[in-house]
Amino acid sequence: MMKNPSIFWLVSYPKSGNTWCRVFLSNYLYGGDAPVSINALKDIPFASGRSLVDHYYGVNSSEMTEEETWDFRIELFRTIHENSEGIKIIKAHEAYTRNALRNFFADEITAGVVYVVRNPLDVAVSLANHMNEPVDHIVDYMADEGFRMSIPDEKWKSQFPQSLGSWSSHVRAWTEEYPGTVHLIRYEDLILNPEKEFSRLLDYLNQVLDEKRLERSIKFSCFSSLKAQEEHEGFREKFPDSRVFFREGNSGSWQRLLSPDQVTRVRENHDMMMKKMNYI
Repeated sequence: MMKNPSIFWLVSYPKSGNTWCRVFLSNYLYGGDAPVSINALKDIPFASGRSLVDHYYGVNSSEMTEEETWDFRIELFRTIHENSEGIKIIKAHEAYTRNALRNFFADEITAGVVYVVRNPLDVAVSLANHMNEPVDHIVDYMADEGFRMSIPDEKWKSQFPQSLGSWSSHVRAWTEEYPGTVHLIRYEDLILNPEKEFSRLLDYLNQVLDEKRLERSIKFSCFSSLKAQEEHEGFREKFPDSRVFFREGNSGSWQRLLSPDQVTRVRENHDMMMKKMNYI
């Protein structure tokens, strides 16, 4: 008898609030009376982390080609599904497509998708800090259908390459083309009312709401707590060239950090999807 789907994918374009949700859920589902360490989020693993494959199969995936690792990764998530008790949440940044990735996000193991979206103007600012590249480069990347993160090289091998495409196509594919259920969260709504948005998230994940645990988990995952943890112990998922991962944790910083030309380019590149997500 086939087991019911158990995996919920926590998906976003990079720097859109995925890690915030991941830390909240780690504290709510698996935490206690102290904040869960940002470097100990193994209960909600990162789908593109090489350590997952290396741990499960006893291999060094950084020595393999990208094609060679695909079979390992596809089988890995089926193994996680078969061995999980209850639900399993996995973080991912990959774009949704109906080719190679249809096996990655396989219907028979997927219980649902949580998709976190953020104003691309703010994403551009945050991603520029994350990748330590000029904002103009990031604006170009976000409009490039061939954009990929973490191409293997000597300085960044802890993650598998991730095909992202443009910001618009990423949002469109997950919110309009993915055939299963998708729970949409806007980063800006999380900032305005975390209690409401995180309660909605827990309901989608079929979790019983505990008001005290909700309040505690929101406190443990607030930006000041995450930033303090990073300052004290660092964050393993930060790009090597990036100064910090948790930068400001707000919305609207693009208004003081982007030039008028950069704002115009982002809006022209993503006009239709920004309107659909209520960013224009």
